[in-house]
Order: sequence, then structure tokens, then C-alpha cells
Amino acid sequence: MLKVSLPAVLAATILAATVSVASGAENTKELLLTSFTVGANLEVPTTVALSEAAPVEGLVITLTSADPAKVKLATTPDQAGSASITMMARGGFRATPEFYIQGLQGSGSVAYSATATGFKSANGTVKLAPAAIAIGGPAGANPSFLAVAGSRPTKINVFSVALDDAGNAVPQLIAGGLSATVELTTSVPAVGSFTTSKLTIQGGLGTAGTQFLPTTPGQTTLAVSVPAGFAPASKNSTITANVIVPGIGVTENVTIGQNLQVGAAVSLGTRAGQGGVRVTLTSDKPDKLILSNSSTEKGTGSITITIPESGVTSTYFLQALGQSGTVTYTATATGYKTRTGTITLAPSGVVMVGPLTLPEGQLLRPAAQGGARQQGFLSSVSAGKPTRLYIHTVQLDPVSHRAADITIQALRAGLSLTVDLKNSNPNVGTIDSRVTIEGGTDHAVTQFVPKSEGPVALSVVTPAGFTEASNDAWLQVIVSK
Repeated sequence: MLKVSLPAVLAATILAATVSVASGAENTKELLLTSFTVGANLEVPTTVALSEAAPVEGLVITLTSADPAKVKLATTPDQAGSASITMMARGGFRATPEFYIQGLQGSGSVAYSATATGFKSANGTVKLAPAAIAIGGPAGANPSFLAVAGSRPTKINVFSVALDDAGNAVPQLIAGGLSATVELTTSVPAVGSFTTSKLTIQGGLGTAGTQFLPTTPGQTTLAVSVPAGFAPASKNSTITANVIVPGIGVTENVTIGQNLQVGAAVSLGTRAGQGGVRVTLTSDKPDKLILSNSSTEKGTGSITITIPESGVTSTYFLQALGQSGTVTYTATATGYKTRTGTITLAPSGVVMVGPLTLPEGQLLRPAAQGGARQQGFLSSVSAGKPTRLYIHTVQLDPVSHRAADITIQALRAGLSLTVDLKNSNPNVGTIDSRVTIEGGTDHAVTQFVPKSEGPVALSVVTPAGFTEASNDAWLQVIVSK
């Protein structure tokens, strides 16, 4: 075997070159850090990024604060910080899990570094800023909010923020191992109060909450105290609560036929307090519109409804006396805004409805297609079964005098309506000659009994005080053997 001996100087040169290449290769792998602004006694999450994926066995990275009296580091949000921590980048990953940078003072800047075997170390800068506690209402940082006196509590939050150079609030967490306790105040306690006025934001969290209880109408300023180690917030240090009188809701914008009635409801803008709330409903024109507490009770110009404690709604009935125009009625209650509802009045009529049908209503066809569809049914003498028919009271369209299934309305309480029925051919079949619709109901029932084969027309006679309907006033019946 041929042996070659190299001079010592040449061997040293080759070795140095090899080491230099290896060192240059290592320096291409870098750790990357981000620079941050952190408020005093606050913390922000971050990670160490890697220019190349960590080796299979993972990579241990050491992070160190250059001045632990001003900046500390922690591996979890609720952990008290220390001067140095280690983080593991999992094999194949290009970043570590989150760790936390904690600021301990409100000015200056501090460097921090990251080192790991085989990677070029990195440096980052932590700029220190003052911190404050801000307050927010149901709309977040909005400077004011509305609440209804006596209504449900409104959520109020306090949150920790860093203050940038312009005084803007940047939400950040309270540093692990620390906490911030504040007192909430209201400038006019009679307007509202807090369920809890003393709040603590724990380390690793950024907010704490309470509730504002609106008591009486008015305006009050809600403010948060400045805890030790924090600065006054130039923005979001107060919010204004505008507590308003609760309102009342009533049924309105409905159409009612003359001498007919509809069910209605009144509702409070807040739950009734102790002893309940008495609501008075008054018609502005009792000769055209009256009100009743019951579907079977004749109405009057004014009624009173008691909504029980903790309740928000109750029912009543609107009864029309007029057949045209609009009429209003008002709802009043102590401690609530007065509410006015508008009702439209229309003519009313009576229609006859056969089996499996309802008033034709919107099914009117154009004249070119034959106009209104004629309602009717088939019957059979051999079957020997009577057919049930319904006589309905309906609100009519003021112009066309048409009815529809959605315009069926009950006869107003206090009335009893007698309706005569016509039969064009009693030899073919029979029905009652007269039916009665009682107040509080919307129909009467009769039966058609077939007798012999043939056609027959059945119809209603429009009672006095009602308007003849332009549809469904009669039924065509064909009786077979």
C-alpha cells in the first residue's frame, strides 16, 4: 500500500478549511425573535421562530432577559416570570410553543436573547410602556350605553391595557404572578349601581366583569380606579350609562271589521316589579273602537290590565264599532312611557264555507280566466251522509269587499248575530233556514242533507249592519244518486 505523508503545515491548513465550512453551514440556521411593546405589569405571548425545522429529537432553546428587573420571561400565562427559561421546539417544527414576555416597568427598553445548539442566536427588544385599566360597557369601548330602568342588569367589564405613545389602549394580559384590583364608582348612585364594585384581574387574564343595575331614569358616569403600578387611562377610563324610562308595546297596525274583534297583547319594556304593573288602555274614539279584558265580555272605552310581578305581557281584545278610517288608543302605566297604537277599520260580512275549503280570498282569477272561482262540493243520496257547512264572520276589503281565510274574525262580544240561509231547491237537499253566531266566536255550523239527485245553490243573507261579501256568499252543490 502506498503511503503519502503530508507536511504538517498543509494538514493544518486542510483541517482549518474543513472547520470553516462546517461553521459556515451552522450559521445558516437561525433563531428569529420578535420585538414588542409591553405595558408595566402586563405580558404578551410570542414564540421563537426557526429558519429551518428542528431536528427529529427536538431543539432546546434558552431565552434570557438582559435585565430581569425590568423584563421577565414565563412559559405559561399565569406563571411568575424569571430571568431565563427554556423552550422545546418539536422535531420537524419551525417554531416553539408560546411563551410570555412580562414587563415590570413603564419606560425604557430591554433586550432579550435566544440561543440553541447548532443555530445562530437571536436578539429581540422589549419596549416598556405604561399600563392602565380601562372600562367598557355592553358595546365594548363605546363611551356610553343605554339601559332601561328596572330592566335586566347590563354587563360591565374592566380590562388591562398598555398605552402607546398616542395614549391609545392596547389590550394585554396581567403578568403571571401578579394581579390588579380596582374599584368601580357611579357618579349618581340613584340612577344605578353595581352588583360587585370591587374587581380583580388575575395574572394571565386580561379582564374581569360585573353588572350594572339600572334603577331610575337619568345619566351616571361609571369610572374605574387606578391600581398601584398602573397609570390613569387617557381614554376609556369612564363610560356613561343613560338610563331611560321603559316603554310599553301594544297591538297596532291591524285591520278590524265592523262589529268584529281581534285578540291583542300588551308588553312591558321591563319585567313588572313588586305588586305588578297596572296598564290602562283607553280608546281615543270609543264610538268607533272599544276594548275588553275578555273575548266574551263587551268592551268599553277604557280598561285596566294588571301584569303580575316579574311578568312582561298580558292579553286583551279590540272591538270595532266603525267600518272605515283609522282610530288610535293609548296605553299608560306609572313609570313607563305612554304608547299609542293605530287600528284600521273596515266593513265586515258573512260567508259560507263548504268541506275542505276556506274563503277564496286571494285566489281571484283574472276576468279572462273566468273571474272568481265558484266554491262548492259534491254530495250523494246513496251515501246518506250530511255535509257540515260553516258560516263565518269576516273582515272585508274596503274596496273589493272580498274576504280571505286570514280575514276571518270573531263577532265582538255583547252581540248575537242571526244569519238567514237560502236554499234554491229544497227537494234536492236541506239546510237550516237560520243560524246564530254568538259573540266571541267566528262561526256557526249547519248541515246540508241530500234528498234527491240534482243541483242546488246554498247562500247566506247578509244581516243588517254588515256588507255583502263579493266572494263565498253562496255554494254550488251537485247531488248524485
